[in-house]
Amino acid sequence: MMGATGPTAYDCSGLVQAAFRTIGVDLPRVSEDQSTAGTQVSLDALQPGDILYWGGAGSAYHVAVYVGGGNFIGAQNPSSGVVERPLSYSQPTGAVRVA
Repeated sequence: MMGATGPTAYDCSGLVQAAFRTIGVDLPRVSEDQSTAGTQVSLDALQPGDILYWGGAGSAYHVAVYVGGGNFIGAQNPSSGVVERPLSYSQPTGAVRVA
């Protein structure tokens, strides 16, 4: 749900922001800024907790969190809600690792 920041509904960047807040990490609110909030990492070197983004760094239109095993969790759309999907479902453009 566009603009939703929880706890009963999230958009993609609101979910990522809320997840990181639970571990004491403050992230920017929107996808564009989250896509540059850490160190860029190769999609071949992903680790659980990396933020995946779709679109360009600084102009991303979607974000999710890599959870390992080739899967990510994200708020996809209002009808599917928060889901876990394989990377093959929708290949991200890039990833950042937040220290």
